[in-house]
Amino acid sequence: MECLPIVQDDFPPDYKSVRDMLRTKIQTCNAVVHLAGFYYGAEPQPVIPGPDRRSFTQMEYEIAMELNLPCYVFLCGRDFPFDPHDPEPEEKQQLQLDHRERLLKRDELFYEFASPEELANRTRELQLSVEGLRKELARERNRRRLAMVAAVAALAIAVVGGIWMHGRQKQQEAVNVAQTSEIASLKAQLEGPWAVVNKVNAAMEMMRQQKAGTEEEMKTAAITLVATEMKKTPDEIKQAIDSSAELAQKLIVAARAEGDKDASKREESRRLEAETYIKLAASHEAAANYTEALAAYQKAFELMDPKTQPEEWLDTLCSIADMQGELGREEESRDNFIKAVQFGMETPALGVGHRLTVFASDSLTSHYRFKEKNYAAAEKMMRESLAQRSKNLGPNDPKTLAAMGDLSELLAEQKQFEEASTIALKALEASEKVYGEDNKVTIDIVNNLAGIFEEADDMETAIEMKRRVVDFKVKTLGDDSGSTLATQTALAGMLKRNGDLKEAKKLYTHVLETREKTLGPDHPDTLFSEESVAGMLRREKDYEGAEKLYRSVLAAREKIQGPDHPDTLDTQDNVAAVLWDQDDLAGAEKLYRRGLKAREAKYGPGDVRTIDSVKNVAELRDLQEDYPAAEELYRRVLKFQEAELKETDPDLAATYYHLATVLVQQDQNDKALPLARKAVLIAKESLPEDSRQRASYEKLLAKLNGGSANAAPEE
Repeated sequence: MECLPIVQDDFPPDYKSVRDMLRTKIQTCNAVVHLAGFYYGAEPQPVIPGPDRRSFTQMEYEIAMELNLPCYVFLCGRDFPFDPHDPEPEEKQQLQLDHRERLLKRDELFYEFASPEELANRTRELQLSVEGLRKELARERNRRRLAMVAAVAALAIAVVGGIWMHGRQKQQEAVNVAQTSEIASLKAQLEGPWAVVNKVNAAMEMMRQQKAGTEEEMKTAAITLVATEMKKTPDEIKQAIDSSAELAQKLIVAARAEGDKDASKREESRRLEAETYIKLAASHEAAANYTEALAAYQKAFELMDPKTQPEEWLDTLCSIADMQGELGREEESRDNFIKAVQFGMETPALGVGHRLTVFASDSLTSHYRFKEKNYAAAEKMMRESLAQRSKNLGPNDPKTLAAMGDLSELLAEQKQFEEASTIALKALEASEKVYGEDNKVTIDIVNNLAGIFEEADDMETAIEMKRRVVDFKVKTLGDDSGSTLATQTALAGMLKRNGDLKEAKKLYTHVLETREKTLGPDHPDTLFSEESVAGMLRREKDYEGAEKLYRSVLAAREKIQGPDHPDTLDTQDNVAAVLWDQDDLAGAEKLYRRGLKAREAKYGPGDVRTIDSVKNVAELRDLQEDYPAAEELYRRVLKFQEAELKETDPDLAATYYHLATVLVQQDQNDKALPLARKAVLIAKESLPEDSRQRASYEKLLAKLNGGSANAAPEE
């Protein structure tokens, strides 16, 4: 029918609420086709009971009505051969019946159909009406062309100024029609590449959260992932990104020209120009061209009026702050998020609970917490945000409960477990009372509590909480959804840590088999699951089985992600570790040194990932009695740790101990003694009394002290 559908699967990542997102998409359409069966389907979360409760599909129809768009309504009959589906609760069935009743009572035409074939016939009728409309438009264009020719002829012979002005007017009308046609064409051409850009940016964001390498590596991996999903080549994905940027630039020029030539369209053109600059920015993001992306966001920002477009203005300011963060311009990023928070709170149309105000507030808190490591500032802001949301939105609002969860998580990170669990349990009690035990708002709090109890080493409670999250996701999303499998993997990790190796292995294996079936054997998530199973084999001392699996994953990663990708290097380290388990120290050291060389080249000699590699090689040199080489490597590790770690960090104590032991082996007890003392002092503060490590440190110190394990320095 030469109609371009707007598809939900291609919606970009966005700060907007779902209703705002749907409105933004639907208002660009010429018409809406609404199919109504007897299944209510998905709805916004949390569910707010009442007469205005709607599913997403029902919302789409009502938004179309609000926008006065043509809406073609098709109603399934009771005997329609529906696809197999699980039954819905009676409450939801009634909500859908109420929706159908509203459709029947409204004044718009609707069409009933009893089979897919009848629906196809109805659709063909719609196609005929579209084709008729297209012919009418063609006739109108012909009339305009004739008018323009007549105007030009009149201009050639006219001596009267009024006739000349009439011709100019007709010419301008023709130019306006051409420009409008060009803009419509460019917008239609942009949709396909734009969908690809959104998928790549979503994949990039996922990899940033996983810290999956450098920007260039993440860009390559994201493109590969999207290419696999869309059954295209990486080059085709790159071409789509380039095409998106090129078409956006053309659309910006066309929109600006239309506004310049027709004052009545200036405001509309200005908005289109701003929207397209945002698409241009997103295209540059997908290409990892962050400087260009930032410039495009700033152009869009300049075109917006905070008084008439407060939401778009704040949205774009947040994007600018995000890009500045990506470019390492941390102070500018922080200052813009501060500005965004203030604007959101002070603007009546937005407010404390608006999604963008919340986003800016959370981003600023995240900046303090992760970029500046300023936990005091992060905690202060979290407490202020919680107080404001509780006052303005109410203590039981989902955003208030989310703020309680964030604060409890930060407190747990700082080992303030009692207050952390108190706050989270209070949020859970409120959520269960207001939203129920099986609501997403409640389950998010349960998941947060699982993390807190894990941090506090209360593994039994943590596992109980995590099982509840898994059960909810299996019920609502299915056993094979990506989110469910990720949560099952986390539960397996908890079980492994708690010593329940049998159930952990069973769960890891289930996730692996499901991912192989749904994602394929070479998908990064599948390879991660394969490594998890290999890790369980290693725990069971099945070193040959573990090595075989690890090598299989390594070969796949080298082929798909490259030999120097962070995931590949980590898998290579796992192969080295299982060789070490089998006393193949030379083979293990060879792989560890290969990883060290790659990380030094990629991240530099002072990066924490490089230092971890140095530590592995140092321990192997130590075990192979090459004490001078081990000493040199341990000193390199110690220099880094003394600068980067807290004075009471157990890792620092371990390095003091290892360096002291190699000095003892070289008859340098006088140099070893102060190191052994430091190791024991740290152990007394950070390790339990029955710790094997602590016992080893005290034994070494006693030996150097002539029988005493007193760690106090000599006068």
